[in-house]
Amino acid sequence: MEKKDGLKKHSNKNPQISIFIDGSNIFRAGVNLYGKKIPPENLVNILSKNKNIINTYYFSSEDRANARQVRFHENLNKKHQINVFTEPLAYKQKIINCRNCNHQILPGKCPKCFYDNILKPETSKRIDVLLAVTMLDKMNEFNEAILVTGDADFIPLIRKLKYEKGKKILLASFKDSLANDYVNPDSETGKKVVDDIILLDNYKKQLLK
Repeated sequence: MEKKDGLKKHSNKNPQISIFIDGSNIFRAGVNLYGKKIPPENLVNILSKNKNIINTYYFSSEDRANARQVRFHENLNKKHQINVFTEPLAYKQKIINCRNCNHQILPGKCPKCFYDNILKPETSKRIDVLLAVTMLDKMNEFNEAILVTGDADFIPLIRKLKYEKGKKILLASFKDSLANDYVNPDSETGKKVVDDIILLDNYKKQLLK
């Protein structure tokens, strides 16, 4: 359940911290690196140790017809007090060449040769936008934020929070899924993009227990 605490006076010794988790990013990293899903609650336990955590937010696309996935998201909130934000998967169809006559069509039956080109539609996710909007909406509750992702698309958001709003931003990611933009100096400021990087590779045992 989300806490409603207002932001107290900043303290370097005991800052108020919120965690924002890019669920899709951490899911892909776990499967690619270890061949299994990483329980978000294990991740939160690692990042919360000895820290004053105000709220934790988890963002993921959701197939509303997938009852198992829906229950998983519900349990994160009920059992582990993680605030879950979801967006339904949005399907988009791309132009392809018919496998039979090479005519450009949408997936399905070709109107020229009637060959049935059955493809699974691509999925388009809006969850990154939802995470960014929520992080800005909740910025008055935290002095520091831990952003769990390796996606460089969040760099403009991080710049705004750091340089316009005075927030300290930490990034948690696996080395293999960490965009080089976070390692190299920011092309606009010449400084580090984030205040610190937490490499999750160092916590494999705790993540997978």
